[in-house]
Amino acid sequence: MSTHSRSGAVLTIADVIARVAANPDLSPAHRADLASALRTACRVLNAEPDAFVANMQHLRKALSNVSLAAADVSARRWSIVRSLTLAALVRAGVRALPGRYRKPLPAAWEVLLASLSVGQGRYKISRFMGFCAANGVPPESVTEETFALFEAAIENDSLLRDPGAVFRDTCMVWNESTAAVLGWPQLRVAVPNRRRDFALPMEAFPASFQEELDAYLAQKAQPDVFADDWSRPLRPITVKQRRQQLLLLATALNATGYPIASFTGLDVLVRLENAKAVLRFLLERAKGERSHYLAHLATLLKTVARHHVRVDERQLETLRSFVRRLTPESSGFTEKNRAFYRQFADPKVLDDLIKLPELIVSRIEQRNDGFRDSAAQFAFALAIAIELASPLRIGNLVRLRLDRHLHRIQRPGPDDLLLISIPAEETKNGCAIDAELPAGVARLYDLYLKRYRPLLAEPGSPWLFHGENGGHRPAGGFGTQLRDLIHEETGIRMTTHQFRHLAAKLYLDAHPGDYETVRQLLGHKNVATTMRFYHELSSMMANRRYGEIITDLIAKALVAKPAKGRNKREHRNAQG
Repeated sequence: MSTHSRSGAVLTIADVIARVAANPDLSPAHRADLASALRTACRVLNAEPDAFVANMQHLRKALSNVSLAAADVSARRWSIVRSLTLAALVRAGVRALPGRYRKPLPAAWEVLLASLSVGQGRYKISRFMGFCAANGVPPESVTEETFALFEAAIENDSLLRDPGAVFRDTCMVWNESTAAVLGWPQLRVAVPNRRRDFALPMEAFPASFQEELDAYLAQKAQPDVFADDWSRPLRPITVKQRRQQLLLLATALNATGYPIASFTGLDVLVRLENAKAVLRFLLERAKGERSHYLAHLATLLKTVARHHVRVDERQLETLRSFVRRLTPESSGFTEKNRAFYRQFADPKVLDDLIKLPELIVSRIEQRNDGFRDSAAQFAFALAIAIELASPLRIGNLVRLRLDRHLHRIQRPGPDDLLLISIPAEETKNGCAIDAELPAGVARLYDLYLKRYRPLLAEPGSPWLFHGENGGHRPAGGFGTQLRDLIHEETGIRMTTHQFRHLAAKLYLDAHPGDYETVRQLLGHKNVATTMRFYHELSSMMANRRYGEIITDLIAKALVAKPAKGRNKREHRNAQG
């Protein structure tokens, strides 16, 4: 069924409420609960029921952006509201996937589900099994088209917060089960790649391309000091980043239809038609949003073209124009960062953020359910606590190793020290990081290692935040989930990188003008860099202090009111 009524008019939430109220199959109490949930959803979304279209995709996106803190709704109440909202839409005839398939599965599906443990993803695959059963598809008849239909259904007809993640998890559990579960259908499906870095491995490209890429990076790591185009040697971590970025560019070119067998060397990437196709592909993948990341990739193409391939000036100028076009306009703070700082004009907002790790941990400890999802939530709480204490770049955060970067130091008293120590060669700007974490963060760290990390990590894994295939959590996905969690819990919109901006603000609020300490805290090589990034904070502070002075003067002026019965001129004369 569609979101249109029989008369052809668009169905609104008000129409859904009316249909629920008129449904004779529901008890009066259930009708009231469904209507109340719909009105609560509209209140939280700041929308009128008669103006809000009952479209599942639109409603899913709107509900997913809700901040419970800003809406003053508890997580439990909001979960109930979402569930009842979905039930009301189904009752009103809107095409929607149920939150949970309640009918027993056919025997063939039930046997497969029973063969999975919770750790093997029973909950992650059960929705797909219910979908197949509802559509009359037995296990042996599942095809790639079945998965495509499921993906479209959860995207268009469900209220899932992140249907992309649900589909990806479903595909992963299915593929893993083909090898782990006896009798599982042997179809293997493509797992969507949601990472920003989707590069193919080096081995996927022809030998000539691999050899030239290795030679180029080797020359950048150990340049000839007598060469005309000599530049400083790249650090090992930068060489690794350049390799991955060039593989990413090559993968993007291949994705546009350029045959992988034709990758004979780096010159392929910087040909104007290919460079334009690559950057257009990446821009479209970023939904048309220019960014410093895309501009950086364009700059890398320009650098390779100029210093390695040595193209003519006309081609080089065109590549320079790509860099200019992809660089977002900015002067001082971007509007994104100004909006970020405005949130903290209310001291309560900062309090909510600082208390968030303990709030999440307290909730998990009370549940004590032993689920992987709870362990993953604990990992996010620990990550937020670390970022508040020592604002790391997301790349360093996800790469924290228990055997290399985190150290317990014994000292007299009840608490040992917990130190983060990251060598210079592993940081973006070559500045080592050495930070002592507060006792509260150390306590969360110990609890995580003892009780929750074993539910997430393989035995022997060195990573604090363990990912797939023996690696660490990918920076992009982990950062996105942290951002979404912070917003849902507090209403604050911030990225992981903005913990660094927050640290600068908090310190400069307490110590105006002390850019040197901020430079050391954030690991900038030059204090001019720090001042360029954060000079507007001083302006904001000056305006706030001036506002306090004016407010104080106004208060004093109002206290010294003219005596009753005198006009203003007489009062001025009396004052001399």
